[in-house]
Amino acid sequence: MPPKIFYHGTAHNFLPEIEKKGLSPMFRKYVHLSEDIETANLVGKRKEKNPFILMINTKHARIKGTKFYLENEKVWLADSIPTEFLEVLKK
Repeated sequence: MPPKIFYHGTAHNFLPEIEKKGLSPMFRKYVHLSEDIETANLVGKRKEKNPFILMINTKHARIKGTKFYLENEKVWLADSIPTEFLEVLKK
């Protein structure tokens, strides 16, 4: 069972597309999600020095049919996350 909230960190240049279409795996098979902000920030720093952080309302996404998969103890996966379940925490 996934936690109620996930976080995702990435570069600012992706924000306009994410705000339009939600999170998608882009060149990967799945969207990678973190259970804590610190991990999401570290992952986002791979793309940019000061990434933005998204908060994902996992509980509501699951109710609406989004599936989450446990990759390992720190990483969860999803096929995609619609915009209605995303909130920008740090710009």
